[in-house]
Formats: sequence, C-alpha cells, structure tokens
Amino acid sequence: MDLKSTKTQTQKKTLTSLNLITDKKKGTNKEPSYCLQCGSLLGQDCGDAEPDYNDNFCSKICYENMVMALSQYYSSRGFLKK
Repeated sequence: MDLKSTKTQTQKKTLTSLNLITDKKKGTNKEPSYCLQCGSLLGQDCGDAEPDYNDNFCSKICYENMVMALSQYYSSRGFLKK
C-alpha cells in the first residue's frame, strides 16, 4: 500500500469520525471511533500505553498535530492573518 492511499484512507476515517461525532449524541455512538489525526482505534486498552487523550484523539501529540495542520490549512488560504 503506498503512502498516498494510506493518507486517503486516514482522511476518509477522519471525515467519517467527524460525521459520527456531529450527527449523534454523545454516548449513543455504536460505531467504532478513530483518532482524527492518525486514524487509530479509540477506546481500546493498550496495556501500559497512555489512555486516549479525549473522545476524538488518541494522544496529546495527535491533538496538537491536528491543530497545527488546521492552522496551516486555513492560513495558507488566507483565512487567518498573521
């Protein structure tokens, strides 16, 4: 599997996760949820690994990476003034 198709699959998971988050009330979502940044499955016990950062991200790093990616996206399109 090449990098481009992997990135596309992650983006599809992200869009699916965003739709599930916005369309359903918290606690009623029966679909598996994935980290919005890296696409890893949330809510699984990983032994000694840290618990999920929140309902949308697996770690603080993923959260910070998503914030940075969104700010770069919007600033490159002129929405955010520096």
